[in-house]
Amino acid sequence: MVSKIRQFRQAKGMSQRKLAKELGVCESYMSEIENGRKFASFKALSRLSKIFACDIQELIDDQLAARQKRVEVEDFMESIENAESSGSMVARTVSGDLQEERTRIG
Repeated sequence: MVSKIRQFRQAKGMSQRKLAKELGVCESYMSEIENGRKFASFKALSRLSKIFACDIQELIDDQLAARQKRVEVEDFMESIENAESSGSMVARTVSGDLQEERTRIG
């Protein structure tokens, strides 16, 4: 799932570094926002909506959706890890597949 912030940033041909500089945040924090690991502050979202000429609600909804996806994956991984510890071969196979997915989505 690619975040709206990343889509908008790439559509404007901006690097993560440049966008982070315009927002006054570090590049690693910008990456965490784009990957749904951190929420942007309201001030940052307001600035982003101006930079991208979009509705702030669109950015908020996108951040909430990304966070929900991460929570669902983490909850499922925990279930698999619990099953894995009980010796389930299926759980070990699924766990490997899910670890790849977790790496892919950040």
